[in-house]
Formats: sequence, structure tokens, C-alpha cells
Amino acid sequence: MKTKGVIFFVLFAWLTLGAGYWLGRHSTALTRLVSATSHKVMTRTPRKRSPSVSRPEISRKTIIAEVEAKILEMKNSNAFQDEELQTIIGSLEPDDIPELLAFVDKNSPGIMRQGLCFILLSHWADADPQAAIAWANSLSNGQYKRSAISSIVSAWAEQDPAAAISYVHGLPNGPERNHILQNVISSMLWRDPQVAAALASMLPPGNIQASAVMQVAGSFVNSDPKGAMDWIQSLPEGAAKRNALQSVGRELAQDDPKSAADFATSMPPTQTRDDLIGSIANSWARTDPNAAMTWLQSMPEGAVKNVFILGLVSGMAQNSPQDAARFVASLPAGDTQSSAAISVISEWSQSDPQAAADWAAAFPAGNIKNSAFQSIISNWAQDDPAAAGRWLNSLPNDSAKQSAAQSYVNQIVGQYPEIAAPWAESLSDPVRRNAAIQNVARHWLQMDPANAQTWLLNTSLPDDQKQMLLESSKQ
Repeated sequence: MKTKGVIFFVLFAWLTLGAGYWLGRHSTALTRLVSATSHKVMTRTPRKRSPSVSRPEISRKTIIAEVEAKILEMKNSNAFQDEELQTIIGSLEPDDIPELLAFVDKNSPGIMRQGLCFILLSHWADADPQAAIAWANSLSNGQYKRSAISSIVSAWAEQDPAAAISYVHGLPNGPERNHILQNVISSMLWRDPQVAAALASMLPPGNIQASAVMQVAGSFVNSDPKGAMDWIQSLPEGAAKRNALQSVGRELAQDDPKSAADFATSMPPTQTRDDLIGSIANSWARTDPNAAMTWLQSMPEGAVKNVFILGLVSGMAQNSPQDAARFVASLPAGDTQSSAAISVISEWSQSDPQAAADWAAAFPAGNIKNSAFQSIISNWAQDDPAAAGRWLNSLPNDSAKQSAAQSYVNQIVGQYPEIAAPWAESLSDPVRRNAAIQNVARHWLQMDPANAQTWLLNTSLPDDQKQMLLESSKQ
């Protein structure tokens, strides 16, 4: 067939629009899901198929002619919605498909051509997937071949998921198999996330694994929350599992946060569990903080409760930093309270830096107050560097002010080196002061060499470092 290559270039483009999700390997999940899919009843609504119709009184040539005539009448029509076409295609024999694919490529415009190719391959896969696969394997161009196999396996998986999974599982490991899996997973993602998950388990880890697992988990949880959680739990520890659990946890927290929290706290103690608990607490606090607070009271003291508190505070601060601040003040002194306080400050200083600054001013001297001031000045300086500078200037000259001044310099030096300059010189620690002066000089010399040079020569920076900066700016 002369036009096979062109046909499947179009098909490949259509298939890869939604592809791109590669997932982690886990043989236990694969075994369990293959077993489940081999016995399950397909309760979802599958894509509309061309019905199988027997028309023995009509010759194959006549049926092919009918399909061709219908295709010629369909210019710019939606092939998926044409019931007459679907019925005629249902009368085709598998051996008729290659001839019609060539006709479609020659006579159909772009979008319709893509739909017709997919319908024809899907019908072939419904009738005789092994023959369709054998034909696709005969194609010489590897890219088109992968596209054809992907289309056939996607249709096959809707009718007989266990057989389709078994076929893909038997492919030799390597890029070809991975490309096919990638396309089929993308196709099955929303139609049957269980099958997508089973196929995903065959892929090796990759750079986009974490994002892909989140996508499958997101579709899976909508149809089967428990199944989604069981599948994610079966994945190996790592970023993909953590991200997927957080994504699913957020979904469950919106519908049934208590059940989500119960599930998360029952997990074995890992970083993945802690991330999930924090995510659920954050979401719950934003939707129903009173219920989240009530559930917190039932938790025993310990690391799990502390993780929940931090997530709770972060979520509360997004809606009402004042309420979050009062809650933090009620916590016992310690690491959890300190971390929670910084979380509130970070959120509050984005919406009302002055209020956040007033609250932080009451903190006892030490690392927590220093960190709070650094967070406030960094956020404040982004929106209103002049107001942030006035607040900084009003502070007593202690370690908290010094930490804030250093953060202030780092935040504004790129745009306002002339404002950052006196603050760089005000740092009491010689090492920090010299580093800040050099930072200001590098930026200012590029923007305003004359004024920057005058300032630099009058700073306390050692002469040899001044000369290095000046020479560097000339180059």
C-alpha cells in the first residue's frame, strides 16, 4: 500500500497529542491489576464502536464502495457521530481495512482523516486484534508502526484489557515498547484508569515519572478511591509516590477529609506518609477548619500530630492568618510551634506585611524571630521596597534587624542597588558586610558605573577586592 506512511504520520500526530506520561515499574501492582481486569465487568461507557453487522447478501466490493461513497459525502463531518457510517464500517471484513485506510488518506481532510483512521483500526481491533497487530508489525517505518500498534492496543484494551495487557507485557523491553505504552496509557487514562495503572507499572522510571503517576492517580481516584490508594501504595518509595499521594490526598480531602486523614495516619511511618498528612490537613483547614481542629483533638501526641498541625496551620493562614496566629500562640513551646509560626509569617506577610511584622515583633530574641523578620522583609520588599525599608529602619539594631537587612539587600539589589548600598554597609558582621557590598557593586556598576564607583571606593571593602570589582566591570 503506497500511502501507509502518510496515513500513519497523521495517526501518530493524533495519538501523541495526549501522550507524555511515563510511570514507574512495580510488578506486584501489575499482577494484581491484570488479574482484576481479566474478570471484571466493564461498567464504564466505552467509546462508541462501529457495530458488527452481517450482510452476507452483499458483496465485499459493494460494502467497500458504500464506505467510500459515504466518506466522500462526509467532507468536514464528524466521523464519530455518523451512525450510518459506523453501521457500514461494522459490515467490513478485517481484510478490507488496509484498502480503506489508503482511500481515507487520499480523500479525507485532516481532522476527519484522523477520526476515520482511528475508527477503522478500532473496528479491526474489535474483530481480530491479532490480525490487526500483525498488519501493523509489517509496517517498515518505526514511528508509524508504533502509532498503529498504540491505536490497536488502545481499542483492544477497552474490550479485553487482560489480553491487551498480556500482549504489551510480552513485548521486548526497550524504547519501542515504552513508546507504545506511553500512547496507550494516555488513551486509556480517563476511559479505564485501572488498565492505565496496570500498563503504567510496566514502564521504567523516568524524568517525568512523578508527573505521570499524578495524572493516572488523579483519574483513578475519581472512579475508585480505594483502588487508587492501593495502587499508589504498591509503588516504590520516591518522588512519584509522594506526589501521587499528595494529589490523591487533596482530592479525597475535598470529598471526605476525615476518611482521607484516617487513611493517611494508618500508613507506615515514611516521608511519603508525612507529606500526605500535611497535604490533607492543609486542604481540610481551608475548607472546614473547625472540623479539622476537632479531629486534631482526637490525635495522640507525637510526630504524626505535629505533622498534621503544621499542615493545618498552613491551610488556616491562607484564609485567616489572624486565626492561625492565635492557634499557634496556644501551642506548647517547641519546634512545632516555631515551625508553625514561620509558616504563618510566610503567608501573612504576603497579604499584610505590617500586621505580620507587628506579630513577629513580640517573638523572643533568637533564630525564630530572625527567620520571621527575613521572611517578612523578603515578601514586603517585592511589593513596596520603600515601605519595607522604613519598617527595617524602625527596628532596634539587634540580630533580628541584621538578618532582615541582609535579606533586604538580597531582595532589592537587582533593581535598586542604590537603595541596597547603605544597608549593605550597615551589616555588623565583616564577612556578611563584604559579601553584601560586593553584591551591590556588581549590580550597580552595570547600571550606573560612575555613582557605583564613587560609592564603592568609599566603602570598608578591602582595596584589592575593590580593584577586582572595578576591573571586572570594565570587561
